[in-house]
Amino acid sequence: METILLKPPLTPSSHREPWRLGTHFITISSAAEARRLFGTPDAVARQRKSDLFYRGIEARQRLPQGMHDRCEEFVYAAGHPSERDLAGLAKHLPLHYKVIRMHSHRLAAGEVWDLSVHHEEHWPELNELEELYVFLQVDHLLLEEGASILIRGNVLSLECGTLERVSPHPCREPVTADQYDIGIFATPFSVDRATSPNTGAHGLAGAAELQGAPGASAQIEGSLFGTRLVNTGTGGMVDTDSHGQDGGDAGPGGHGCRGHNGGMCRLADLRIGRLVGFDANPLRLFSQAGEGYPGGDGGYGGRGGDGGDGGHGVQAINGSVPAGNGGDGGNGGDGGNGGHGGNGGISSNIFLQMHAQDCAHVQTLSLPSVGASGGRGGTGGLGGLGGKGGTLLQEAKHGKSGKTGRAGLNGVAGAPGKPRFGARIFVVPASEQSDQKRIS
Repeated sequence: METILLKPPLTPSSHREPWRLGTHFITISSAAEARRLFGTPDAVARQRKSDLFYRGIEARQRLPQGMHDRCEEFVYAAGHPSERDLAGLAKHLPLHYKVIRMHSHRLAAGEVWDLSVHHEEHWPELNELEELYVFLQVDHLLLEEGASILIRGNVLSLECGTLERVSPHPCREPVTADQYDIGIFATPFSVDRATSPNTGAHGLAGAAELQGAPGASAQIEGSLFGTRLVNTGTGGMVDTDSHGQDGGDAGPGGHGCRGHNGGMCRLADLRIGRLVGFDANPLRLFSQAGEGYPGGDGGYGGRGGDGGDGGHGVQAINGSVPAGNGGDGGNGGDGGNGGHGGNGGISSNIFLQMHAQDCAHVQTLSLPSVGASGGRGGTGGLGGLGGKGGTLLQEAKHGKSGKTGRAGLNGVAGAPGKPRFGARIFVVPASEQSDQKRIS
């Protein structure tokens, strides 16, 4: 198959000649070509990996991720993908690889070597969810005290002839999230395709309602005979409504949105020919997928509108107007519910291939990913105040005051996200003849 070269050309090879020295960014046109160039030539180790490949990830074989798993088993182990799987993979071709080829490399004390590749730097036309691949081939890699290698969110295959620790002090710290030699970490973004740009957003506050209009008060004027009503209708009553209007009910707060799932740890296939200096200082391998993102908080309910005050009444020589009642306050809006927290990220398996005598000098730690907290429920809005009753001039008799509106109910907090199992890390012994040619 043709290999498209984007940076300095590589040595054309159908077997195991080394890549040209340097860092190259290439595209690969098929899974078969990826298998030939990046899979282990050790057929025995390949089969051992296939025997373990789906442990812990059986359930997701029904999902789209299962197609990627089965094609990766073909590339890095001894899998046999179906025609349907290969047709699904064709939608993602070509495969995008960062290839690093070195004779020897030494990491200084405390140095962190990040092997990750990001699509913005070299393939800006890609969606961030598209898988990217890294292949490191180094003959001799030396780690000084506290040095480490990590990758974030790419599929990693590492082929190291000799890995040597040159720290003068025994390693007293067991492998942890902060103490490791090789770290496999998650994508710096969620791989949850069923989300939208407002995932994890807070709910909007409910709209407050307007105050009810006040009742009309009687209009009077003086006369030689006493207080006189103005603009009376039939029966000596003022032709207007003296009662205050009710305040409007407020709108509910919007619901918070579900948080993103955490970033994904992708497959790693690490092949080390020989360990030197790790007898007292074990090789420490760590992995953990990303924490889920919090759910959005529910919006506050709106405040109910206040009732309008009742109009003032009067007894006059040409009629009377009773004092108006105050309007009832509007009800407060209910608070929105909090969004559910995002689940922790999922992990693919990790394979560490080495000679049998070196397998005892390895410490591994794979932690489950953490689900996020759910969003808080929004507080219900306050009910509007009842309007005051109007007064009756010349008498201490008032209209009735309106009732205060009901406060809105508080929203319910979102459920926390679920944790996910960490990567299974398998230490796979190489065969006694692990220098065979690559299989085609």
